[in-house]
Amino acid sequence: MLIDSKITGIGVLVEKVDSEIVVNQVFANTSAETSNIKVGDIIVNIDGKDVEKISMEQVIEALIVGEKEKVSVTIKRDNVLMTKELTKQELEKLSIQEKSARLDKKIQCANVPMC
Repeated sequence: MLIDSKITGIGVLVEKVDSEIVVNQVFANTSAETSNIKVGDIIVNIDGKDVEKISMEQVIEALIVGEKEKVSVTIKRDNVLMTKELTKQELEKLSIQEKSARLDKKIQCANVPMC
């Protein structure tokens, strides 16, 4: 089964930790990866808005589903602020069967030393 909805975004998953928005996944071949966004980066500002002053829904809207094609994101890494100009793009779609096959292979490889 293929999930047939168009998914766009800059290529990250984020979570709220205390009052911070933290990157917890960066997808390959996306604007986020190309711009050197890393897992653990803290997003502090999106398009000039302090993320502590907007809701998580607004953060997601700006990074993923919003109508703007480009987004300016300021991240904090090792107490250094960096602003990145990112472009939303259609993200890779995988079928549920493909994901299941990949998981099966990982499980098989875990049990076979030379996999």
